[in-house]
Amino acid sequence: MSPKLSDRQNQALAILAIATAAIGFGLFSFDWDWQIPTQGNPETGFALMAQTIGTFSALLYYFAVLWTTGKILLREDAVTGSELVYGPMLLLAVEMISLAWLFLVDVFV
Repeated sequence: MSPKLSDRQNQALAILAIATAAIGFGLFSFDWDWQIPTQGNPETGFALMAQTIGTFSALLYYFAVLWTTGKILLREDAVTGSELVYGPMLLLAVEMISLAWLFLVDVFV
């Protein structure tokens, strides 16, 4: 028999589901333009660097959400709300900011 998950652990699973949907939507719907600048246009180089930073940081924070959610699911004692907020929820917010960065760079450059 598997142990019953607490409400906080179910909330952590919901946060992980949102993070997975966000990374899937953000990375697969983004219009990639990975061209290495050949001319002296600094905006193209900035866009490439910003896209790379946004992509890797979004992936990094997604795996951090995955890691912290796994730690919460493995716990047998009670999980507090602050552990949930300052763990996977905060990392989800930073992941969303990283994904928004990708789209903002595309708009302004």
